[in-house]
Amino acid sequence: MPCPTEKYFNYQTNRDATYWFTVRTVDQAGRMYPPSLSQAQQILKVCVDTQPPAVDLHPLSTPNGSVAVEWQIRDDNLNLDTLVLEYRVGGLGEWGSLGAERLAASKKVWNPATQRRTPGPLARHGLRGQCRGSSDDGRRG
Repeated sequence: MPCPTEKYFNYQTNRDATYWFTVRTVDQAGRMYPPSLSQAQQILKVCVDTQPPAVDLHPLSTPNGSVAVEWQIRDDNLNLDTLVLEYRVGGLGEWGSLGAERLAASKKVWNPATQRRTPGPLARHGLRGQCRGSSDDGRRG
């Protein structure tokens, strides 16, 4: 149990899980507040997640010069707000956002000729994706 002068406590675990912590104080007379743990509020939630998301990113064949990709992302604590799909034309130049839906599994079809940012052949395209779990360790596909 930490002393009142300590500003933090160490907690170590060898298992990924969600852990809740609460504070219960003891005064100099030995009285506890709150009187029982059942009356205590959980005030700190910590998610230990050491495994990065599994990302599968695959091109799809399409007609008429369009390009398509499908993806599936698996993670127990997936943060879809971090999902990013980017492309570049001709495998060169700057990466541009595809603005894909933030879904764990979906596909995106686009026409590089209308989203072209750099000159060059349309025969080759670069594609990359990223999403994070609560471990905040981005996994690229």
